[in-house]
Amino acid sequence: PFVSYEEGGNFEVYEVNIEKGGRLDSDPHHSETRECVIVIEGELTVIVGVDRYVVMAGSALKFKADKKHSYINSTDNEVKVVMIVNYDKK
Repeated sequence: PFVSYEEGGNFEVYEVNIEKGGRLDSDPHHSETRECVIVIEGELTVIVGVDRYVVMAGSALKFKADKKHSYINSTDNEVKVVMIVNYDKK
């Protein structure tokens, strides 16, 4: 990560590249965790629980990460994203 949980307090920042046809799955985090995914290049499908979102380059998606969630590249090009995970324990 660019910023790890230990260095930054309650959040992490990642740069993630997902190859064409690639997928990244994540188990649920604790109830106060939020994620923000910013698509830098390409088109990303994000599934959170039963909800499905398509995020285009230049756009972002914020969501509660307390459900199983997946990042899917169903295009023929690599997708580049910045992912911020906030583990705020209010």
